[in-house]
Amino acid sequence: MAERFSIPTAENLKMYFDSKWSHYIASALPPRPGFAIFAATLEHQFFPPGTPKNADFIILSTAWLHGSVWMTISIPTAEKHLAESVAKFCGLKILDTFPISNKSFPMFATVRLDSFNELKAADPDMEAFPLYQGTNIFSLENSDEHPIRTNQMTVQEWNKYEMDLVKKLTGDPEWTEEDEEEIKKFRDYMGL
Repeated sequence: MAERFSIPTAENLKMYFDSKWSHYIASALPPRPGFAIFAATLEHQFFPPGTPKNADFIILSTAWLHGSVWMTISIPTAEKHLAESVAKFCGLKILDTFPISNKSFPMFATVRLDSFNELKAADPDMEAFPLYQGTNIFSLENSDEHPIRTNQMTVQEWNKYEMDLVKKLTGDPEWTEEDEEEIKKFRDYMGL
């Protein structure tokens, strides 16, 4: 079985500064409503696991401030129209921003680079997401039409609904002992 988790190397991180790649960031913990279905749909519909095309779908997990975990999905820039379509389908909007937070208290927002420099000057405790100076970095946020924003569902109802959709889309594969080892490596690395 191929290794599913590996610690990023300096060579791996070069792609975040290469215009041939586009990167989509969202919080996984706490979960951004719609992100799990975005990730599963984008991968399983356009970069199917077990195919050569899957090499063009890369996920980076980042443990960040206040116990949060963020996911960055990277795909070739030439295929960013796929991410745009899937985001719209999932009730997300793609913003030309990156996440920020205050080191002293849990507050997450997204900003453009020029705004961050002003915020940082006014508040030295403001911190940017680690890869914020890369190229083609985008944040995923909920659209105004998303059920969370229109109060059609509670966050708990949405999370259950979304996980059920992801299981149907991915076929809810059974875990093997090899999967358990990969999950343990990931948890150890992320400090979870």
